[in-house]
Amino acid sequence: EAIGLGRAALKRAAQYAKERVVFGRPIGQNQGIQHPLAKAWAELEAANKKPQANSQVVQDARSADIQKLAAIYEGMKPAQAGQIINEMDAKFAAGLLSAMNNEQAALVVANMDSQKAYLVSVILANRSQQQQQ
Repeated sequence: EAIGLGRAALKRAAQYAKERVVFGRPIGQNQGIQHPLAKAWAELEAANKKPQANSQVVQDARSADIQKLAAIYEGMKPAQAGQIINEMDAKFAAGLLSAMNNEQAALVVANMDSQKAYLVSVILANRSQQQQQ
């Protein structure tokens, strides 16, 4: 929201610099006006990219956490892991199972409640189908 306000203000300032005429020429032709406007534009662009970079850092940390959890569940007996995963949100469970070794994940799914196993399987199949498109 703040980026949008900044862009609107900068657009308005640039338009004013084009329209305001002093000594027979627009003030926007003067470097004393051009440079601050260019600096403001660069700062807005940098601010706009920062949340995207931070978002990637958060995503990478989540991915690493899922990998750690997958390793923990792979080390458990499939019946124990299946019981715990039954209690998880289906989408989260699908993500966790997809991070696990395929053979171990299959053993865990075999030990899950059949309805939950079906729901997780459908989610995984849909994700796989979307990735292929």
